[in-house]
Amino acid sequence: MQFTKKKNIIAAVKNEETLQKALESNVEVIFVLSGDICKINDVVNRCHKANKKVYLHIEMIEGFGKDEAAVRFIANNIKPDGIITTKSSLIKAANSVGLDSVFRVFMLDSQSIKTAISNIERCKATNVEILPGLIPELISYFVNTVDANIIAGGLIATKNHVEVAFEKGAIACSTSESSLWG
Repeated sequence: MQFTKKKNIIAAVKNEETLQKALESNVEVIFVLSGDICKINDVVNRCHKANKKVYLHIEMIEGFGKDEAAVRFIANNIKPDGIITTKSSLIKAANSVGLDSVFRVFMLDSQSIKTAISNIERCKATNVEILPGLIPELISYFVNTVDANIIAGGLIATKNHVEVAFEKGAIACSTSESSLWG
């Protein structure tokens, strides 16, 4: 992910209302976390027209398969700046077509941490979103363990959450809390 500066706030949007707020805000990057195949091209075009980078969560956009063909279709026809996925195979597919990506990992227990590190290294993820983003020690651990940009996401709801994540080394925070987008 090419940020113009570190410590970015990323607008995580799930509907038309929050998309419109994000388009009118100061954020540079929008994570689209819902939608359908029939309307997603318009969403991407609106984001680009507003000079926003847009990343599509491929597993949450209805109508796309969760496979390499879907990644190629998105790269060639929809043309977002990148995709978001929880599947390491789709990170590899995005890498192969030159599409930026964010590997989303959920921290549930110590085994999920080990699995995430292994998958990040295996698929050569360059951007990793850790959820929930409220665990400062895990942010530091990932920053010091993997060669990837770390994004804190999930349950980020206050300015303090953002400040702590940045203090621990996150390059960005994704949040659906629009009051933090300014």
